[in-house]
Parts: sequence; C-alpha cells; structure tokens
Amino acid sequence: MKPLTLVLLLSIVLVLATGATVVIFSHSQIIAVKTYTMMGKVGNTSGLGFNGTIIFFGEVKPGGTSWRQMRMKNNESFPVRVVMQSEGDIAPLVRPEMPEITLSSLESREIKLYFNPPEGTPLRNYIGTLRVVVRRA
Repeated sequence: MKPLTLVLLLSIVLVLATGATVVIFSHSQIIAVKTYTMMGKVGNTSGLGFNGTIIFFGEVKPGGTSWRQMRMKNNESFPVRVVMQSEGDIAPLVRPEMPEITLSSLESREIKLYFNPPEGTPLRNYIGTLRVVVRRA
C-alpha cells in the first residue's frame, strides 16, 4: 500500500472514530445527579412520618409496606432518561416503582418508592440515599 493511501485511510478511520465518540457522549451525557436522604424504621407499630428534607417512610412492621410518591418532571427541550438507585443499609428494603424511566420534553410523571421490610427484618432505623441520575435519552 502506498504511504499516501495509508495516511488517507488512517485519517478517515480517525475522523470516523472521533465522530462516533462525540455522538455516543452527547447521547449519554449526564445532565443532573441528585441525592435524597431516605429513612425508614422497622418496628412493632405502623405509622407515617413527615420531614420536608428527607424521604421518610415512617415506621413499618416486618412484612408491611409504606410508600412515598415523587413527581419527576423534564424541563429540558429534549427527552431524558431518569435512573433511580437506592444506596445504604435501607437499599435492600426500598424499591422504586420504575427504577428507570424516559420522559419526553416537559413531561412529568408520578413515581412511587416502596419501603417493604420482609418478615424477620431486624427492628431498627434504616438510612440511606436515593440517587437520581438524569441523562439525555
């Protein structure tokens, strides 16, 4: 192969690889990451609680369920993908209704978070965070 042809071929490959990287990055770009503290108590009684700064599930008996509702709204002019992940010692006890959703531009949706300690869960407070990652869809 002639040196000029080889240089031209390598240049084309480099341009295509760079273009593909830009396309992939722009479509997976993180727009926002929010973290919310979550707390739930597994106890002998059931009761709701409220705290404006955290997601508080109240006190739930083992085998019981409590839930909180969140409103997700896409204020962007393009669709976004929202991924919710629980972290901390509360994580195995919390389940988002839909851990991953896609929202169209200006769409909003209600999502429930369930706190469901199974039978046999030790009686105590459980704390963790809900991590919400928003990316271009």
